[in-house]
Amino acid sequence: MEGWKCTSWAASVMKGSCHKNLLISFLMISIYDAKTEQLRIGPYSWMPFPHVDFWLQQDDKQILENLSTSPLAEPPHFVEHIRSTLVFLKKYPSPTNTLFPGNKALLYKKNEDGLWEKISSPGS
Repeated sequence: MEGWKCTSWAASVMKGSCHKNLLISFLMISIYDAKTEQLRIGPYSWMPFPHVDFWLQQDDKQILENLSTSPLAEPPHFVEHIRSTLVFLKKYPSPTNTLFPGNKALLYKKNEDGLWEKISSPGS
C-alpha cells in the first residue's frame, strides 16, 4: 500500500467498484417511529471496508489527512471516531450475518429511566 493515497473515504469508494446499496449511505433515513415510540435500526448491509488493517496501522496525521474532506476543520475527536468506526467495520464485515441475522431490524424503546433498551433481537 506504499504510496497509496486518497483524498477522502468517499472518493476512494467512488473510484472503486460501486455497489447498488452505496447510495443509502448518502440518504437521510428515519429510524424513530413516533407512534410506537421505538427506534428501528436496520437491517443494513455493506461491503467489507477495503484495507481496514492498513488504515488501523496509520498514525493520527495520516488518518486525518486521508480520511477527512476537511482536515483543518475537524473536531478533536475526529481521528478517534474514525478509528472506532474502522474497528467496528473490521469486527462486522458482513452485518447481515452478525448484526442483523435473518435480515431483521433491531428495535429499541425507552425504559422507565429514559434509557434505550432492546425490545427485539434478530430472530425473535
